[in-house]
Amino acid sequence: MSFAAEFADVYELGIKPACEAAGADCARVDEQIFLESILERIYGEIERSDIVVAEMTGRNPNVFYEAGYAHGLGKPVVLVTKSADDIPFDLRHYPLVVYGNSITNLKRELQKRVAVLAADPKKAMAASMRAEQKARAQLVSCLRKSLVLGPVPWYPAAHASTTS
Repeated sequence: MSFAAEFADVYELGIKPACEAAGADCARVDEQIFLESILERIYGEIERSDIVVAEMTGRNPNVFYEAGYAHGLGKPVVLVTKSADDIPFDLRHYPLVVYGNSITNLKRELQKRVAVLAADPKKAMAASMRAEQKARAQLVSCLRKSLVLGPVPWYPAAHASTTS
């Protein structure tokens, strides 16, 4: 999530208490003291997490990248946003909380989702990995259908391998 002041209440009154009420620890990098770069810390925290909550309001590209990194690692990711318009169509099948202007709604709905995921993190990760593998297979299938196979005109002949 963005560290912007406009998200302070979303985090302090919604996300953090929801996670804690569900029995999960909740940490945000800007609350920590660390020696590595902030990016190293963010990636490390994602790697160590059992569940990732991503605040997608405003379509912050950094948050999208970090959510994608978590998905790539097979981490269960819960997307939260004020407006469903912030979530692209191909991400709407992931756990999602659209809370409008109600932090109370955010807290209630997020707590439900985190509780289910936290009850059995290994099962949640396995389900997340299956979803990622299915999405990758669909992407590969689409790419195969759209690829045109043949000589590549820009590929220099000097790089072509020859077998005798």
